[in-house]
Amino acid sequence: HTDFLTGLPNRRTFIERFSTEIERAKRYNRTRTIAYIDVDNFKMLNDHYGHAVGDGALQKIAATLRGDIRKSDFVARMGGDEFLLYLPETNGTQAISSLKHLQDSLNEVTKTNALPITFSIGAITYVVPTSSAEEMIRTADRIMYSAKSAGKNMIKHINA
Repeated sequence: HTDFLTGLPNRRTFIERFSTEIERAKRYNRTRTIAYIDVDNFKMLNDHYGHAVGDGALQKIAATLRGDIRKSDFVARMGGDEFLLYLPETNGTQAISSLKHLQDSLNEVTKTNALPITFSIGAITYVVPTSSAEEMIRTADRIMYSAKSAGKNMIKHINA
């Protein structure tokens, strides 16, 4: 249930918990946001500095993510250099504000540790019920890749 490197929940645990949260949000008609976070240039970091530095970077990223979210939010490592964040009862404006703060915190960690990485974030705020956790994750992933394609180190957000 836990990612061995970062101590964060793994993909399976995230999906299980997220599926339950989706049903709760549908029942009470609550907005919710899911964000897919990708570490830009992570392969280059591993190639130039070694996997030990890459692992250390992932641990610092995980600690920052864990420390900068509300107690009601949850984050998981999806694998590699990708993370998922769930923000319950969060509208689009609140999500963008939270994600900008989080990205600033992550960029500060990389600057302090002289790590040549940044973060592309794709997020979607749902105001109407959706069909599945997997569908929501795929949508956030597509939005994140749109951010990467547009130049990396940015947040792309949509309301659904």
